Amino acid sequence: MHSARRAVIDFYREYFPNEASEVEKLEAIDSDPHSWLRGVVTPTVRRAVGTTSGGHAVAAIGDAAIAFDPLAGQGAQNAIVQVAAFVAAAASHKGEFSADWLREQFDRHWEERGNASAEVTRLFLGDRKYASHSELLFPAAAVSERVAAALFGFLSEPDRLKALKDREDVLALNSEIAGEPSDEVLSRFAPSSGFTASPLAAARV
Repeated sequence: MHSARRAVIDFYREYFPNEASEVEKLEAIDSDPHSWLRGVVTPTVRRAVGTTSGGHAVAAIGDAAIAFDPLAGQGAQNAIVQVAAFVAAAASHKGEFSADWLREQFDRHWEERGNASAEVTRLFLGDRKYASHSELLFPAAAVSERVAAALFGFLSEPDRLKALKDREDVLALNSEIAGEPSDEVLSRFAPSSGFTASPLAAARV
């Protein structure tokens, strides 16, 4: 832990000196030997309906229904969309709000939003399933503002990812969004060879 803290501080002192004073305030948590472990939250789909001790059916909402890694910000969005769909469905529903009805609402939510949210999260986590997508989308986004905006748009409209079945689909998307052949867009990308201080750093008061 202490060596990791030192590495981060040295990094900031060399490349981002204006922010180094903030990072230097970080402290190692000696009581937690696992505080520096890294990893991801595996998307988890839980039971859609539970039952109270009194026998009432209750719906799982948000993280209680589907847990996401926070990287792509799908948790809160997913919960809001799910609740909105529940309210709309309940307004026109006649009869009992049974366990079967609640389960149907969850299944509809999964098909319309939940599944796509999980897949977009996998894309941004670098899941092997989306290796070709990442190989083509992220470099293109680095050199094309249009592609970057489209990639960022997946976070609010995750279902758009479903249309990209293979490498050819991604190349076609890059070309369509950028307004030029995908190969030309990708040819402008060059991996970073280092870091530089933010041009905004000098503007800080």
